[in-house]
Amino acid sequence: MADTHTQILCGADKVPLKPVANSNPESWRCPVCGITDTRENVLREAQEHAKEVVARGFQSALRKGASGHSGLKFTGKVIPKRQHRFITDLKD
Repeated sequence: MADTHTQILCGADKVPLKPVANSNPESWRCPVCGITDTRENVLREAQEHAKEVVARGFQSALRKGASGHSGLKFTGKVIPKRQHRFITDLKD
């Protein structure tokens, strides 16, 4: 199994964040737009984004699986795409 590395990106610019030197508490910043937040908040929001991406992928797989069987019906609501200030590089 190959190792994977997930980056945290600015939600607006889609570029990797950079740590802010000598910040207390530790902060990260987008080098393009300058949005900055604490490491804790950046990680929390990126985790929310990752959970949504995985949930939409799972939902899509269930929907496709159910569409091939006449006895199954999928009635779940589509998980909406939310805007996040900080995202992961996982593919939607």
